[in-house]
Amino acid sequence: MGLVKMIVNSITSFYIGENLKSIRGHPMPNPIKSLTQKTYDAGDMLDLSDLAVNDVKWLNLAIKHLKAEFYDTKDFIQSNHKVHDSYFEQLDEFFGMYEHLANDRLKEKEHLATKYQNEWDNPKEGQA
Repeated sequence: MGLVKMIVNSITSFYIGENLKSIRGHPMPNPIKSLTQKTYDAGDMLDLSDLAVNDVKWLNLAIKHLKAEFYDTKDFIQSNHKVHDSYFEQLDEFFGMYEHLANDRLKEKEHLATKYQNEWDNPKEGQA
């Protein structure tokens, strides 16, 4: 009885192992390959940081443009329809909040870009 159980377990584990190599047509990840660490240097990180800085600068530009359009529209509505400032306070606060958040993010991204630029310009000994 012990020999039969051992043979059944061997066949079952082989069959299950072969099926686990591919689930629903997708190959299973190779654990050895997934342990291989990718490396990035300061130049790679600098590229990403510069891209982030430019994205946030564009965001700031869009917010400033929308804010200017908002004030022009607000002035037009108030002069032609006598609408009180209180109707525009919440939008005004939102623009201030968005502008503050975007400026804060820009400073953060610029700080990171400067850090990676310095690291790229002055690599430590032993780093390529």
